[in-house]
Amino acid sequence: MRFDERFRDATWEWFRDPELRRLTGAKEQTKEEQAAWFESLPSRPDYRIWGVELDGRPAAVFGLKAIRADAATWFVFIGDAELRGRGLGAYMGSEVRRLAAELGIRHLRNRLQASNEAIVNLHRSVGFELAETAEDGFIPVHLDLQGEP
Repeated sequence: MRFDERFRDATWEWFRDPELRRLTGAKEQTKEEQAAWFESLPSRPDYRIWGVELDGRPAAVFGLKAIRADAATWFVFIGDAELRGRGLGAYMGSEVRRLAAELGIRHLRNRLQASNEAIVNLHRSVGFELAETAEDGFIPVHLDLQGEP
């Protein structure tokens, strides 16, 4: 689950795909920019990231960003398209709840592309509450973790 050099290299390959960048809202980076970001991770109290392996290879990434006191934004993506639809999203949703609670985070939020049905369904399935209407094509979501261990 540690986001190590193997995941750094895998995400470099994954984010060369314009469709994954579109779905996640990620900007295109140079290899140098990505390396600098990776090197900054150990010193960032506002950012936690974990990798998920499946069949012995990096498959997905999830984490918390914009961590402030007891709230954070969570993110998730399955980089290897061949591994989508195999339950990784549900696993990451469960893990992020557990890890957030361990960090004292009680409120998770995100903004989802309304057109990304898979990510909207994932957030519903792990308990996020979705806003009734989209704002600029994005649906605000939140999850209250009060009372979780």
